[in-house]
Amino acid sequence: MTQLPPQILQISKGQALLIQLNEGEVQVTGSDGEQIQVNGQTFFPNEIDYKVVPTKDQIQLIVNYDGRKGSENPISLQVGVPHGTEVKIDTEYASIAVQDYEGDLESRGCEGRTKRGNGQCGGKLRVAKS
Repeated sequence: MTQLPPQILQISKGQALLIQLNEGEVQVTGSDGEQIQVNGQTFFPNEIDYKVVPTKDQIQLIVNYDGRKGSENPISLQVGVPHGTEVKIDTEYASIAVQDYEGDLESRGCEGRTKRGNGQCGGKLRVAKS
């Protein structure tokens, strides 16, 4: 697997994070501080469009795979997000995992799975510490 360029992004209070991933998997993990940390791997580095677009209201992390579909996940992202940051994930065929995160998380267009702990869910999810 090839490592994608790691990203450390400053996020302002009130800014949301939008993750657009058309295929693969994304793991969101809660963190302390005011930075979003993004790491990722891919089997197909020449078939990935990977960019970060900051706007006033949100930081957009856009990762698209343009290759053919296969049995391997073409992209794996690990995203550390400050607790309380609103996270929106738009995906076509990606799986979403959430761990140790507290805040609002919304997934849209998900053909994959959204998983938190031992349960699965889709749509809008409010995650709180237990």
